[in-house]
Amino acid sequence: MAVLRLRPLASALVRLERLASRPLGAIVLFVLSLGVYALRALGWPLQIGRDLDEYLYVYIQLLDRHPLLPWSMLFRTPVTPIVAGLSLDVAGGALAEPVMAVLFAASVVAWSAAAAAFSARAAILVACALLVYPAYGLMFHELCSEPVFSAAYALLALLVVRAWQRPSGGRFVWVGLGIALCALVRPGNAVLLVLALFPVAVPG
Repeated sequence: MAVLRLRPLASALVRLERLASRPLGAIVLFVLSLGVYALRALGWPLQIGRDLDEYLYVYIQLLDRHPLLPWSMLFRTPVTPIVAGLSLDVAGGALAEPVMAVLFAASVVAWSAAAAAFSARAAILVACALLVYPAYGLMFHELCSEPVFSAAYALLALLVVRAWQRPSGGRFVWVGLGIALCALVRPGNAVLLVLALFPVAVPG
């Protein structure tokens, strides 16, 4: 009887693994992640995050030759100010929460795709963990640098895994661009420059 009860679960897992191995699986996961974000947004709508005022100072002075408040620009890199500033500037701020939702969904898909390099089951487990674990999802309900960095870091992880799977000069260039993106999100991420040694560690 126990074996008969487990058969539907086993067959469902097989179907999920097949779906995770196809491009359609990424689309389904992206839409599911948007749904999870929307559900959480009912109880935790987008809020002002840490140091948002500093990032907005950078945004409004980004193209000024003589900024009035230069200190913010000296300690903040431009990607987060651009993402936060544009999302609040366009359409009267109506795009801010959808932008965070897209970043959340894209990061879940990127981590799952990176895990798929090991197995389809690993991709499913990673996706489930990120969707269920509240702390990761709720981080994207504050407008600050953390969700932007999380999305950028997920992209970098995917680029590193792809370069490890099939090493090539072009893929290593993309890894370098991913490192630069993370450093431009938050200056402390410059420590990721150690990944410049990554091509030396890849066999062949």
